Order: sequence, then C-alpha cells, then structure tokens
Amino acid sequence: MTDRGSNAWPIVPLGQLGQWGSGGTPRRGVDGYYKGSIPWLKIGDLTDGVVTTSEESISEAGLRNSAAKLVEPGTLLIAMYGSIGKLGIPAMQCATNQAIASCAPDRRKVSTDYLFHALLALRSELIAQGKGGTQSNISQTVLKAFGVPLPPLPVQERLVTLARRTSETRDQAQAHLGSASHLLVLFRQSVLAAASSGRLTEDWRAQRNRQDDDLPGLWREVSFGDVCLRVTVGHVGKMVNEYRSQGIPFLRSMNVRELRFDRSGLKFISPVFHRRLAKSALQPGDIVVVRSGFVGTACVIPPDLGEANCSDLVIARPRPDLRSDYGAIYVNSERMKAHIAEVKVGSAQSHFNTKSMHAALLLLPPLDEQDEIVRRVNLMLAAASGLGTRVAHVGSTLDLAMRSSLVRVFTAQSIHTRVGE
Repeated sequence: MTDRGSNAWPIVPLGQLGQWGSGGTPRRGVDGYYKGSIPWLKIGDLTDGVVTTSEESISEAGLRNSAAKLVEPGTLLIAMYGSIGKLGIPAMQCATNQAIASCAPDRRKVSTDYLFHALLALRSELIAQGKGGTQSNISQTVLKAFGVPLPPLPVQERLVTLARRTSETRDQAQAHLGSASHLLVLFRQSVLAAASSGRLTEDWRAQRNRQDDDLPGLWREVSFGDVCLRVTVGHVGKMVNEYRSQGIPFLRSMNVRELRFDRSGLKFISPVFHRRLAKSALQPGDIVVVRSGFVGTACVIPPDLGEANCSDLVIARPRPDLRSDYGAIYVNSERMKAHIAEVKVGSAQSHFNTKSMHAALLLLPPLDEQDEIVRRVNLMLAAASGLGTRVAHVGSTLDLAMRSSLVRVFTAQSIHTRVGE
C-alpha cells in the first residue's frame, strides 16, 4: 500500500483487494457439446455491466472434471486478452475461459461496484500495461500489481453514486443525439422524395405560372433506357493482380456514396488493362449505381476524375434531356429504391442488373426545373450534412468529457474535492 500525499487516498494494488482466480476449459460431452445449466462465459459475454446470460453452459460433471472453476455472483470479471480491461459482474454462478480473470473483492476493504467503476474509469491506463501485437494481453500478475485509489467504504459508496449519475446523464444525452441523427436521415429521405415527386419545386412552378394541374404534361414518365445513351455494367472478374500503385482510377462499390464520390480506398489499374475494359470505362457525368451490397446507392462521376474504370457498378450515361445530378437524386430516392427492391436478383447476395436499370421508370421534369431541383437538394443536404457533423462532434466531445470526468472522480488527488471530504 502506497500513499501519494496528504491530499490523496492510498493507492492499493488490486492483488490486495480480493481473492483472485482464473478461468479454464470445461470438458465437453461425448457428442462434443456442453450440456448443463452452468453458464460458461467468454470475453464476448462481458458487457461492462451485469452479466445475466451466455451462449453456452456446462454441466456439474464438466465443471468438476476440467480446469474450469465456479465463480460466484458479484465477482468482478476482467478480460486479459484482446479487449483488455473489459468488465463484467455475473448475476449468477458461472465459469469462465482462460481469457478472463476473476476477483472476489474483500468486502471489508472495497465494494464490487467501486472496483468496477474505478477500473472502468482507469481502463486506458490498464490497457497500456498490455503486451503483444495483434492480440494484446495482460497477465494476472500485472493485473494484481495495478493500483487503484482506496477511500473509506462510505466514500466509495458516494463515488459510485456519482459515477452512476454521470453515466446516466451521458446515456440520456447520447440518446437525444441519436434521435437527432435519425431525424437527419429522415430529413434527407424526405428531401429526395420531394425532389423526385415535384413537391420540392411547387412554389418555383407557381412563380412561373406552371400549375400543378399541368404536372403530368410538364413531367414525363420515361425509363432510364429512354434518357440514357447507354446502360452497362462495370467489369466483373478477379482484380487482385491488376491493381497498380498509380495509373487509371478504378472505382468499386465503396467509392460510391449517396450523391457523393468517395476517393477513400481508390484503386488504380494500368492504361493497357483500362483499354481492354472499354465497356466499363467511365467519363465525367456518368451515373454509377451500386449493384450489390448497398444496392441502389448512386453518385455522379465528377469532372476532375479524368479517365476512369470500375467494377461491379451499373453505369448510366445520360442523354442531353437528363441532368446527371437529377438522375442520381432520383436513383437515391425512395421511389427508385422501391423499384430496386422488387427487381433485385440473386440468392446469396442480391444484385441490381442493367436490365432493371434500363427499364426503371422516372419522372422527368423540364431541364430548367431539373437544375432548380439539383440546386435546392444540394443546399438542403449540405445543411443537413453540416448539422450531422455538429451532432457527431458534440457526441464525441460529450463522450470524451464524461470519460474525463469519471477519470477525475476516481483519481485519488480529486476525490476529496468531489465528495466534500
């Protein structure tokens, strides 16, 4: 036991605060399966809270005839591999595998709840004690040597209450932020729906004496095949040996976001291979549509991309009476997504093929109204994107602030000021 000075509680190694144990491997039944009612916990079962269930259980016989040991309810469980410091408090008797250490706190010195919240707050320091590369690990020896501040039991109880209130406040705030993010998604969908139906530019038509009664005449129902010079598909085949560090940009599904080309992870191919794939060559203004995975997500090839090619994307090259940006707005709308849902083919993974794109119907307004729709959609979605960025920033800032607050709560130097001792 050590002391950091008159303004701090003593820092006590975990090994002095309870009875430690380690998990083992239960014996399987003759058919290779566990049978019984005793839960066998693995790291994936730890929830940073109370653990009430697990995917597997073992029998009393399997427990007695193996390295597994029975763990009592209220014991603190700590992950030692991979997700170092992940915590759990079982609500039932259980056994654990070798990746989990258990500590039954000495109730005369420390409560399980206090130890849990202290380790949760100081987890980054605990993780820093780990060793290894891809699968970081920490030994029970290192765990036992890890020190935590140890105030008197009444103070521990007050600190736990403070930590719970802080966590509840964070959870409520995150729930509100989550609702805001969901509303922004709904807003984007409603903007695209209004754009593709004519509602978005009702006032614009009224100002030009284009009455809504005339909408069927002003807005023609056509197929994408009617208003595209061609509808084709990107290269389908193995590409592992064709990628180069530089050359002709080669788009994949991950580069196509809703109304946005994403350069992240962009691949390149040689000019020679690009010429061989003339059918899937891209040019600025082409509409590209994801055909497997996030089917129907579409964007326009930007003018600064230059020569490019692609794989596994539907490519639509508009005629002069279809603005590329309006076409992409329509493809991303719920109207088009409903069509795509009806015509997708494939069993293991659904696909959207060129025939379906060619036959898909769209409402086509005059060119000047297409331009106005694109202008308004861009303004509205840019505002939504800005709000989304702010919501995400507030969320990360809030999480960081709350974690910092908990660290201060369980840092010995600040305990006196926080609990009024």
